[in-house]
Amino acid sequence: FEVYKTVTEKMKEPAIVYEAENVWKTVAVISGAEAVFSSSLHVRIMAFIYLKPRVTWCPRTGSKHDNFINLWDAPNMRVCGEVNKTWSILSQYWGETPATTQDETE
Repeated sequence: FEVYKTVTEKMKEPAIVYEAENVWKTVAVISGAEAVFSSSLHVRIMAFIYLKPRVTWCPRTGSKHDNFINLWDAPNMRVCGEVNKTWSILSQYWGETPATTQDETE
């Protein structure tokens, strides 16, 4: 979890690194999230069920993540992304110019 904590320290917006291993608590957090970032297939599935914007950082094409995404997710969301492609994935939900910009949140 240290890598995730390092990333959140650099973020301008509040973020949660959720370390709990209680499945119901995890589902509750996902259900209330604005967007979900994860490397976990199970978290992706819960975000999918709750129709949350989701970015899944996947190890490679042909992974179990990729297989689920290609079978079940919307055609324009069939992305198993790398960290550096996060915005291009999220912009499919919110567009290239979202209503609120980072500058407006400072």
